[in-house]
Amino acid sequence: EWLKLKRSQIKESTYVKYESIIENHLKIYFANYSINMLTESAIEDFSYMLLSEKKLSPKTVKDILVVLNSVMKYISKQVRTFRQPDVIYPREGKKLMRILTLEEQKEFIKYLESDMDNLKFGTLLALCTGLRIGEVCALKWSDISMDSRCIQVSSSIQRIKSSDIEKESKTKIVIS
Repeated sequence: EWLKLKRSQIKESTYVKYESIIENHLKIYFANYSINMLTESAIEDFSYMLLSEKKLSPKTVKDILVVLNSVMKYISKQVRTFRQPDVIYPREGKKLMRILTLEEQKEFIKYLESDMDNLKFGTLLALCTGLRIGEVCALKWSDISMDSRCIQVSSSIQRIKSSDIEKESKTKIVIS
C-alpha cells in the first residue's frame, strides 16, 4: 500500500529502487513478523544482518532502513495502536577517494585522444567537464553551443528495471 501511494510522488527510478528494497530485503526478512514485533531491537538485528552477513555497505543499509522507516510511518497512521520504533542508521566511514595525479590525467587524456571513438569521446568529455556519465549520455546537439563554447545539461539517462510485465526486455532506459 505504501509503495502504491508513493508511486505518483517519486521518479520512476526511485520507485524501482524502493520496489527492489521491499522485495529483496524487507519482505524476505520480515515475512513472519506481525507489526507488534517491529521493535528497535528487531530493526537493529535486521541492520546488523545486512551489514555483517550480507556484507552490504552502510550507505545501502541506510537506504533500506529509510524505506523501512517510511513504511512504518505509514503503518503508524493506519494502525493507531502501532508505536513506530526508532531507527538507528549505521555510520558511514569516510572513504578516501583516489584522484588521478596531473601526470596520470595527461597520460589518460593522451590515450583517449588517440584513435578517438564515441566511448573515448564521452569519457574525455566527462573528465574535462565533470559531467556524470548519465548526463554525457543524455546530451543532444541542441545542448551544445559551439559559438559560446558551453554545454547545457538538461537531462540525465539511466537504465532501470522494467516494470512492464508484457515487455521482452528486463530493463529500460529512462531520460529525466
